[in-house]
Amino acid sequence: MQSALLILILLLHSQAAEPAQPPDDSLLPDGQQQFVAALHDRHMFDLAAQHCQRQQATAVSRNQQALWQLLMADGCELQLPLMPARQRPELVTKAATDITEFLNDRPPGPVTDLLLQIRRTELLATAARTECLPELLTLNPSHPPQTPLQLSARRKQFALDASQQGAALADAGLQQLDLLRADLEPSFLRSCRLRLRFVLASCLQTRCRLATVAEIPGLLTQLDEQAEQLVRSSGSADRLQARLLQADALLDRRDFAAFQLQLRRLQPDVLLPADKTASAVLQWRALLLQNQPSDALQASVKFTETTPVLPLELQLLRAHALLRLHESLLLLRNSSPERQQSLLSTATEFQQRSEKLLLQTSGVLHEATLRLKQRFELSLQVGPAAATTLEQINEHITATDYQSARSKLRHLADQSEQQSVKAYALMQAGELSLRLSDWATASTELQQASEGYRELQSSEQAASADLLRLYCLGQLWNTASATEKTARQNNYRDAVEQHLKDYAEQKTEPAARLYRIRYLRSEAPLTAAADVLQLLQSPAATPPVLQTDRTTLLCLLADLLLEHTAFGTPPTDSAAAADVLAQRQRLTTAFQEQIGQTPSAESPANTSLALLQSAAILWQTPVESTPIDWSQLARSTDAALALPLPEVPPEAASESAELLPRGRTAAICTRLLAACRLLEPDTLIDPLQQSLLNSPPELRRLALQLLSPQLTEATLPGHSQLGRRLSSIHQTLHDPADSLEQRLQWLQLETTF
Repeated sequence: MQSALLILILLLHSQAAEPAQPPDDSLLPDGQQQFVAALHDRHMFDLAAQHCQRQQATAVSRNQQALWQLLMADGCELQLPLMPARQRPELVTKAATDITEFLNDRPPGPVTDLLLQIRRTELLATAARTECLPELLTLNPSHPPQTPLQLSARRKQFALDASQQGAALADAGLQQLDLLRADLEPSFLRSCRLRLRFVLASCLQTRCRLATVAEIPGLLTQLDEQAEQLVRSSGSADRLQARLLQADALLDRRDFAAFQLQLRRLQPDVLLPADKTASAVLQWRALLLQNQPSDALQASVKFTETTPVLPLELQLLRAHALLRLHESLLLLRNSSPERQQSLLSTATEFQQRSEKLLLQTSGVLHEATLRLKQRFELSLQVGPAAATTLEQINEHITATDYQSARSKLRHLADQSEQQSVKAYALMQAGELSLRLSDWATASTELQQASEGYRELQSSEQAASADLLRLYCLGQLWNTASATEKTARQNNYRDAVEQHLKDYAEQKTEPAARLYRIRYLRSEAPLTAAADVLQLLQSPAATPPVLQTDRTTLLCLLADLLLEHTAFGTPPTDSAAAADVLAQRQRLTTAFQEQIGQTPSAESPANTSLALLQSAAILWQTPVESTPIDWSQLARSTDAALALPLPEVPPEAASESAELLPRGRTAAICTRLLAACRLLEPDTLIDPLQQSLLNSPPELRRLALQLLSPQLTEATLPGHSQLGRRLSSIHQTLHDPADSLEQRLQWLQLETTF
């Protein structure tokens, strides 16, 4: 975006013969500007943008088109604080690029050109300032003065880029105004200069909040100079904004005495509702930074005497004050009934207000509300002091300094006497060790965290820590040397079985059961299939399985039945063999029942399911009273094979996508079997056979094993011609690399015919 935005810095317009005047609103049709503003007030930003684009396309002059572009930029600036963090950069980039392209493709007159360039710089300054709001509105009183706010790396980089580009464009705009001052009306010239200087001050303030500790004092000095210049050169309305900027900078310094003096000086000019809100925000933030939540709550009560409905920003600060008051009560040593009642009432009001805010807000205020809720829950869990320490440690995590954060968490766990703090710190340290791929350390830390939570009788958190430990043990198994492989495998299996025993009623149970399914898949596919069925039939007490997950589980169930059919070894004992047969029949019946409860949709999972379902005949137990309709089976298999195979990128690969080749191989085997049964011509069989021949060795081996049960007298009584055809197919598919034992088995089968 930077290179695109800087192109216009070099474009200077030729001077006009007469002084230019700012465009009149009458250039737009009557009522259009008010109509767009009404849409913006109702947050119908997309509708407003579409209306502006249609009107711009039919505008009679370039100046009119430029005014429509300005209205679209206004909507972008209003929408920006309401957007999620991941969408804000895209919104600003598009708006700034649209202005750049408009000025390049359809240059208007010098006045509207200047207005559009200034609007672009203001958008960038607003975007940079907006990124700091969630942290500013929820700032902990213990946060040191003149230290940077801790934003995520992506948000911080975006804010710095936007502020630097905005400042560069503002400087270029001031230089352009100097070149055009003879052609511009003086009052319009002063207005443009003032707006650009406000942009410079706003961008500088953002840099002050995100720079290094060594850079901040010098930047604050520059900000003071720019703000003072704005106060001296502004009219009454703009002077108020400049003084609010000065007061905000004093808060960043924690110079509360000078801040109070500045706030009293600007009160006579605070007349509009927006100005009253801005002044109140600064006042309440100052009280919270001084750790005076009761005074902040009292100020909110006083504010509602004149404004019954608090603006959302002030509602957020009231919730922040309730949070700090609750933490102050938690720190009191006495356990009097009055304290307990105050704790309960404060916590209840905070939870009610925060839940209401989550429903009413979006964008930066929603993010700030989530930060307050997370702090509240953390304070309840480990206490305010430890919560503050953990927040400071989280700053290292935000900066991706995992090693330092892990060391501090271990130190906190060693030094703390609270079991809740120890368990929480060890849990966080284990997660960081997991990110660092330090599997052994992570396993130890998570085991200690799980044991700590069990001592606190917090089964849900103990289960979460233990589930992460299972993942680490699995990684240790995967990365083990040949000499350690067996021991690591046994440790992993024992841990999974113990988790299923200890946390059978917890939300982690389905994930642990999936872990067990994976290692039972090859050695005990029917047992694994029973686990899959249990997940599909999970009781209402557990979270409902998502539709996509249901389909994936059904694919896995079908594949496990295929695996048992192809590679399972039947028991030698007749009673055990009968039990296995009955179990397979129950699972097959349950599979068909679950299929009926799963609507179809386009996805890799559903394609896999359709292929595997068409191949169900391969694992179903023959029933004499239910003859197979081979013609219908051929039609359904053709339909499944005709489904397009979805393209799944490697990063989005799922278990159902991995089952696609196996499902397709099974469906081709089914179609071959149906073709042989129906004595269809070789012109139909040969392409299917060639498709299997072109498959990887493991899929050819699967096909051979799936067709093997069909080559017996029991399944083909009196069909010697059919037997010879199937024998020819499997002989063609036979891989020379197969084991001698398997080849002898096929030769023995061929002699039957």
